[in-house]
Amino acid sequence: MSERDVEPIGLANTVASPSDLAATATDPGSHGRRRADSSPSEPDPLIGRRLAHFLVQRKLGEGGMGQVYLATDLALDRSVALKVLTGEIASRAGLRERFYREARAQARIQHPNVGHIYYIGDEDGQLFYAMEYIDGETLQQLLERDGRVEPERALELVRMAALGLREGQRLGFAHRDVKPSNLMIDRHGVLKVLDFGLVKEIDPAGTNVALSQESAVLGTPLYLAPEQARGESIDFRSDMYSLGVTLHQLASGKPPFEAETPIAIISRHLSDVRPRLELEGRHKRLRAGMDALCDRMMAKRREDRFQSYDDLLATVERLSAAHSPPAGFWVRACAATFDFFLLTMMALPSEALSLDGNYVVVLLALPYAILPTARWGKTLGKKLLQIEVTPADSGGPVGLRRAALRTLAQLGPTYLLFGGIALLEAVASGSVGKAIGIAMLVLAFAIPILVAITASFAPGKRALWDRAAGTLVRYMHR
Repeated sequence: MSERDVEPIGLANTVASPSDLAATATDPGSHGRRRADSSPSEPDPLIGRRLAHFLVQRKLGEGGMGQVYLATDLALDRSVALKVLTGEIASRAGLRERFYREARAQARIQHPNVGHIYYIGDEDGQLFYAMEYIDGETLQQLLERDGRVEPERALELVRMAALGLREGQRLGFAHRDVKPSNLMIDRHGVLKVLDFGLVKEIDPAGTNVALSQESAVLGTPLYLAPEQARGESIDFRSDMYSLGVTLHQLASGKPPFEAETPIAIISRHLSDVRPRLELEGRHKRLRAGMDALCDRMMAKRREDRFQSYDDLLATVERLSAAHSPPAGFWVRACAATFDFFLLTMMALPSEALSLDGNYVVVLLALPYAILPTARWGKTLGKKLLQIEVTPADSGGPVGLRRAALRTLAQLGPTYLLFGGIALLEAVASGSVGKAIGIAMLVLAFAIPILVAITASFAPGKRALWDRAAGTLVRYMHR
């Protein structure tokens, strides 16, 4: 946690009510955040006090569950963020035991994209824990300053958040309160997920707050998944929905659903269609891909979202040029040449059957190019050179329609051109086989030449057939 940040760490303020929003009406970017009073009327009794081996320096912020302080770890001489829980929580044995259990569990999450818990203690009835102090800013602060984020950076931030959430899910955690103020970027540009596993609503019965209570709703309404709003059981796909809301806000500068009251916001999450991202101007293709990604992450039914973080990460990485850069001309030309000669080798046995090998190559070329591309995104030539065909606006398989359109756009004009040449040769010499042989020989050189010409003028190194089919040839994502 950063000294500049005032969002509480650990057990966050997960109950948002109309009074909470009213309290922050003068701070529109806070979305329910409470700021520490810079000029308190009374001195804070904890400042200057030792809790275990931590010396409290100054207050950073507060929330419904307690206060956050900057402290010094005297044993290791380092700064930490110290969260001190309210007396009400600390005084209830059931809540104390549950807090200890969940804090110990969270401490097992050791990942570069998750904020670490170092210590949990009880000093004279004062329940507290020490957490990694992050020198940086939250995504909420970034949005307040810059308005919105460039598409490539937004994808990278969401990718790092998904990596941290995936690690928590692997250990059995759902975050339950994913939002920009719980995602923090350190001074090295690494995003860390805060409040992991400790943001559940804590009450004596351990149950969720019902939606019929207008005074409180579980979670933060602006980022609430529909099933979470209905009080149903939640899992990692609920966090994925909230992360999709965050991606929309990073790309557009504002959350997809806003209203005057928390209940009205929740109603929009349950029934409204997400507004589309602006697709005009720079990065139009990438923004279209991000729009489709938000649709999938924010599907109303959790069954329609990604069913694993691995699937989500694969899609994000396919969209991102940093992780799946577009393949250049020479590697695509070499893959096409390899595929052509492979087809030629496959046609050799046809000579024993008194069939013209050139005809066999022509017959094999279309299914060879279409079927593997539709299913796996690659032919053998592309697999050898570690490149693949993907939809330009999303991840996942290309599909039969796009693969067929791409192949016909790629080979169709060439077949027509040299088919005409072959026909003229046949009429002139009477030898259809010889004419087709000459045409196929020229075709072997024509494909790389056409790729070179179209790649030279196509934006983003996309050939004309990729633009026609809405596909893109990338290096396989890492």
